[in-house]
Amino acid sequence: MSTEPNPGADRLTGPKAADRLIAGSRMSALARTQTQSVLSLLSRTFPETDFDLQFFSTRGDVETSVPLPSIGGKGLFTERLEQALRDGEIDIAVHSLKDLPVDSAAGLTLGAILGRTDASDVLVTRDGRSLEAIPAGGVVGTSSTRRQAQILAVRPDLQVKSVRGNVETRVAKVESGEYDAIILAAAGLKRLGVRTANTVPLQFGIMLPAPGQGALAVQCRADDARVLGFLAAIDDGELRRAVEAERQFLKGLGGGCSAPVAAFAEMRPISAVSAGGPSQVLHLRGRVMAADGSSRIDVEGSGEDAGELGRSLAARAVEQGALRLISASVQEVTAGADSAASADAALPLNDRSAAPLAGRRIVVTRAAGQDLTLVRELEALGARPVQVPTIRIVPEEDRSALQAAIRAGAGFAWITFASVNGVEQYLAEAAALGIAQAVPTGVRVAAVGSVTAEFLRARGIEVNFVPATFTGRALGQELPVDAGARILVVTARDGSHDAEEGLAARGANVTRLSAYHTESVVPTETQLQAIVDGVDAVLFTSGSTVRGFAQALGADSQLEAKFARMRPAVCCIGPSTAAAARELGFVVDVEAAEHTVRGLIDQLVAYFGGTKHES
Repeated sequence: MSTEPNPGADRLTGPKAADRLIAGSRMSALARTQTQSVLSLLSRTFPETDFDLQFFSTRGDVETSVPLPSIGGKGLFTERLEQALRDGEIDIAVHSLKDLPVDSAAGLTLGAILGRTDASDVLVTRDGRSLEAIPAGGVVGTSSTRRQAQILAVRPDLQVKSVRGNVETRVAKVESGEYDAIILAAAGLKRLGVRTANTVPLQFGIMLPAPGQGALAVQCRADDARVLGFLAAIDDGELRRAVEAERQFLKGLGGGCSAPVAAFAEMRPISAVSAGGPSQVLHLRGRVMAADGSSRIDVEGSGEDAGELGRSLAARAVEQGALRLISASVQEVTAGADSAASADAALPLNDRSAAPLAGRRIVVTRAAGQDLTLVRELEALGARPVQVPTIRIVPEEDRSALQAAIRAGAGFAWITFASVNGVEQYLAEAAALGIAQAVPTGVRVAAVGSVTAEFLRARGIEVNFVPATFTGRALGQELPVDAGARILVVTARDGSHDAEEGLAARGANVTRLSAYHTESVVPTETQLQAIVDGVDAVLFTSGSTVRGFAQALGADSQLEAKFARMRPAVCCIGPSTAAAARELGFVVDVEAAEHTVRGLIDQLVAYFGGTKHES
C-alpha cells in the first residue's frame, strides 16, 4: 500500500499556490512524529503551500495513571483535536486510526488514510526472550483488553497488568524490572526509531491487531472542500478499503473500546483469475475473545465490498456468540477498573477469610464464554470456581424459518425472547439479511428475565414486558394479549414449551421459533479430576446443563460414585432447571427465588451461611 502522492494531485482544484494549512497534534513524541510525516508528504506534494503545526493536550495524555477502559477508552486522545477543528483553530488533525471511534465525529470526516507499514504487535523484553520463555507468573504490561485476552489465551499462567504512558516510559518499566515484558504496536516503534534488538514480533495467529492499527487518519471538517483537496492527494485508496472492512467488523459488534475485538484486512491474489477479472480480492480476518482468554471466536472471508465484508463477518461472529462474549468481557473489565482502588480487591482471593464463600469449590456448568460473569461473581465472594462446561450453544443449521419470521416481523403483535442466546441469533440473522430494524415499528417485545431485557435494551430495542417471575410459564400467563393476536416465541429447540402453551390456551395465535439448540460437551480429564478432588456445590442454570452434567457422571462410574459420596449442594437457577435435576435423580438443595445468576448466587450465599455442608 503506497503512501506516495497521487500523480493527479496537480489537477485538484482545492489547493492553491501560497496557501496555508494548520495541523493539530498531540504533544507525545509519537504523535508529533506521525503528524510531521503527514506534513512532509503534503509539503512534497504542494511545495508552494505553507504548513504550520499546533500542539494540544488530550484527556488520554493527562490521565495516565488509570486503565483506559475505566476512563472511557476511544475518544480520549481525539476529542480535544476534534473540537479545535470545529472551532477553526486548525485545518487538519492527525491520529492513529485505531484511536478513533468507528462513527465519524459530528461535522468531521477522514480526508486521508495512509501510512500503514506494519499492523502487528511486538513483545518488548529486557533480553529479547520470546513469549514462551517468560517464566510462569511473569508480569506483562498492556492497557488493551484485546492484547490481554490474546496473551492469556496462550499463556494463562502470566499476570497482565495495566501500563500507561508514552512509549519511552513503558519501555523504561521493562528495563527497570517492574514488568517482564510489555506489548506495543510495531508501527509506533518504527516511526520513533526505537531500537528493536529486544523486541519479538507476535504473529497474527497469536495476536491479531486492533482494527485500523498501524494506519494514520487525517481528519478535517466535512464541508471544507479546500482541505479535502489537499488530503485527496495523499489518500491511500487500497488501505482505506482495508480499514473500512476492519472498522465495520468492529461496528457490527458494538464498536466498544473495551471489547477484545481484533481485525486485519489485506488484498490477496485470486488463484484462478477469469479473463478481464480482478487479480486480487480483499480478505478480512476477525477475532473476538473473552477478556481472560478462555474463549475465542475466529472468522474470515473475502469480498469486493469492504463495508459489506466487515458487516457479514461481524454477523457470523454474532451467530457464534460474540455479543454475549463481549458483554461478559466488558463487564469484567469495568468491574476490574471500578475495584482497582479497593484494598480488599488487591488481596488474593484465598486471603479473604471473611468472604461468605471463602474457600468453597463451586462447579460452574454454563457454556464456555457464557460463564465469565458468574465465575467473577463467585471469585469476588471468595469462592474457587471449577469451570466444567457441560453444553455448548449451536445455531440452527436451517435458518429458513428464522429468516421467514424476521421478514414477517411486522405481522406479529409481540415477539418474545426466552434468552440472550435467542436474541443473538435473531439479530445476527437480521443483520445477515440486511434488515437494519430487526423489530419493526409497532411490534412489541417481551423478555423472560431482566438479563435478556437489558441485553435487548443495550442494542436499542425497547422491551415492553417482563413477567413478574422469570419463567416461560409466567410469560404465558401474564403477557397482555388479545384473542387471535399473533405472537412469535423465539427460544431454543430444546427449550420449555410453557410460554406458547399458556398463550395458546388464552386464544393467541403462537409461532414457536427455534433459533438455536444446545449440545452436550464432554468434560476434559483435567475438569473431571477437579471434581474428584472435591467440590462443595454444583450450579445449574438450565435443564440442558443438568443433562450434560448427568451424562458426564454416567460415563464414568468411579466419578459417579465419588460424587455421590461427596454429596455437594445441587443449586438450580429456577423451577424448570430444578425439575430437570430431580428427574435425573439429583436432590436439589438450592433453588433461586429470583431466576437470575444474581439470584442464584444470593441463594447460594444464604445456604452456606446457614448450613454446614459435610463433604
